[in-house]
Amino acid sequence: MQAPFVGYHPDFLKIVGEDSRIKVIAQDPDGKSRFHEAGVWVPSINQVYITSNRMDDQVSLDPLSERVQGLVDMLLIRVGQGGEAEVTMLPPSAALPAANGACLYNGNLLVCDQGYGESQTSQLSILDPSMPFSVTPILNNFYGRPFNSLNDVITLPDPRTDGAKAFILFTDPQYGYEQGFKPSPCLPAQVYCFDPVTGAVRVICDGFKSPNGIAIDSTGTKCYVTDTGMIHGSGKINPTRPGHIYLYDIVFPSNLADGPTLVNRSVFAMTDSGAPDGIKLDTAGNVYAGCFDGVHIWNPHGTLLGKMLFPSPQSSSGFSGCANFCFIPDGRMVCMSEDRLILVEGLSIQGAGL
Repeated sequence: MQAPFVGYHPDFLKIVGEDSRIKVIAQDPDGKSRFHEAGVWVPSINQVYITSNRMDDQVSLDPLSERVQGLVDMLLIRVGQGGEAEVTMLPPSAALPAANGACLYNGNLLVCDQGYGESQTSQLSILDPSMPFSVTPILNNFYGRPFNSLNDVITLPDPRTDGAKAFILFTDPQYGYEQGFKPSPCLPAQVYCFDPVTGAVRVICDGFKSPNGIAIDSTGTKCYVTDTGMIHGSGKINPTRPGHIYLYDIVFPSNLADGPTLVNRSVFAMTDSGAPDGIKLDTAGNVYAGCFDGVHIWNPHGTLLGKMLFPSPQSSSGFSGCANFCFIPDGRMVCMSEDRLILVEGLSIQGAGL
């Protein structure tokens, strides 16, 4: 087994083996955070969509009347069987000024847009992955109160309809305000459920500092939410605030018109390196999260199995963090490490939902 894989439990060897490896497949020459969030594999085109962190460049976009600083880029990544990456930079879009997390949705992408300033509201939008893509907003407020800065999203099939209907669950921290590109929050930092058929939206769990990543297991009965509250939007870190993953049971009422509830909140895990951001599961129910030094992996009971560390000579800690990632076929992961795009190969598992 090649370093930097670090095991804490024998079951880690069921995930990584002698052929597992980590390599950088793309890097921004200027050290900018091009590879940050989303990470959605679209099987119809065999590509991964990625969003950047906010850029410092000023760009002029219609219909915006002024030059706006901090718009994100969206990238298309095609990863070949040999591990090579073909990166296509898509132009910043006034329709998605601050795209962040995303998921696959009926063959399209469902994107969390944090918005920008007073006029560009935070919203859920559907993005057509065909080129040139079109953007269709579907939700931008909670009964008249604007969202803070939507961060991550997942769909939850309704088992009462044999999966014919799905609800949308998403997180809404206050990072846009903390980072200075959004006005004062109008809502607490919460997790919401949206019914795209009826238009109903409701809060399904609260009590977070900064709810961030969200994932469900393959049975649709467990929901995981990360809290990155220890990281303030200014970059200041308070180690007494949460760097946790919380676990909920998903319960559907007997009334078909009502959506799911999240109950029995418990601490699933606390990371020893910063805070967990993006979160995914594999087919065995193991839980993966992007942390300050790479990707950490826990078994379904919250026991830390091991870490995939991302060495970085540019970092004072010697490691590079991972904001988000996604599984792609053939036992591989595409991981966003800000200025670098990292490929993990040779895993013995597949991501849930592939």
